Amino acid sequence: MKGCRPLTEAEVRRVLTSFSGRYEVRNRCLFILGVLCGFRISEMLSLRIKDVVARRLVRRRVKVPKRNMKGSKEGRTAFLPPEGQQAVLDLIRALEYPAPDDFLFRSQRRGNRAISPSQAHRVLVSCFESCGVVDQVSTHSMRKTFADRMYTYFLQRVADGEKVDAFTETSLALGHRDPASTRHYLSFRDNERCEAAKAIGRALYD
Repeated sequence: MKGCRPLTEAEVRRVLTSFSGRYEVRNRCLFILGVLCGFRISEMLSLRIKDVVARRLVRRRVKVPKRNMKGSKEGRTAFLPPEGQQAVLDLIRALEYPAPDDFLFRSQRRGNRAISPSQAHRVLVSCFESCGVVDQVSTHSMRKTFADRMYTYFLQRVADGEKVDAFTETSLALGHRDPASTRHYLSFRDNERCEAAKAIGRALYD
């Protein structure tokens, strides 16, 4: 969403402790995955139990199929650090015997359906406002927060003297199609993005 901004570290911490009510676990998990994986809200809402769980264990990598990716010819896989895995596990435990095809962020209306993007926006922005996180915030602020943290992480690696292309690594982490050729040549650098995601996850609770 144009015009929205990333959240600061202090704001992320405030939001994490501000969820409450009947859907507290679900809504917190939605926020955590948005910040840690950088998925668009529509992509997160498309996730089903089978996308995040395999053999009763939470997956370390979560993939959104290409049919649910905006402007992408292929799906995108995001590394899920331990903090994200725990959020997913907490949500699954809170659900009543979810089936593999059940939506992860399930609506309480009749039938198997996810909450709508507009409902996710209302829930998250309401939480933001309750803890003083205002001005140019929306559900897309989570993805921008992810991008900001990822880029900052790689810039520090560059400052430390490592040969890392901060822009390209961030572009890859976000699943952007351009620059296509650079992405093709650097797509094997999965460990770099995994370490970045771990650092971002740890920072949630530092």
